[in-house]
Amino acid sequence: MCLKGVPKILSIRYIPLEGVVFLTRLELTDRIDLTLNIRGLSKRTVKIYKTWLTRFFDYVDVEDPSTITLYDCQKFLNHLRNDKNYAIRTHNQAVYALRHLCGTVLMIPYDKNALPRIRPPKTDKPFFSGEQVIQLIDRKRR
Repeated sequence: MCLKGVPKILSIRYIPLEGVVFLTRLELTDRIDLTLNIRGLSKRTVKIYKTWLTRFFDYVDVEDPSTITLYDCQKFLNHLRNDKNYAIRTHNQAVYALRHLCGTVLMIPYDKNALPRIRPPKTDKPFFSGEQVIQLIDRKRR
């Protein structure tokens, strides 16, 4: 799905706040830290986001992180799903980290369908009948 008038592959161009033309990985890391701290996320979530973003930057391996495209994010997620075969929940952690990078750090307009999370398949949860509950309670009392 494409937003009207917006190309399918958005180039991530960072608009410098302080006249910085070239955004280094260290500066981007500082901005990521700042935005994660502002959101008040737990230490564990911050660690997970940073881990996934580090893996993403290693995968993309660009000199200027501001040249990263949405297509790079999609290729990385495809790599995780098909080549690495991560579990659904693990894959979704990477999705949320990339959404944070694109939407909060670099402020890129994107559709959630561009970086979709995977929904786990629904499973039938076992349940007990009234008789089985009574039998379990009787066993506990013995």
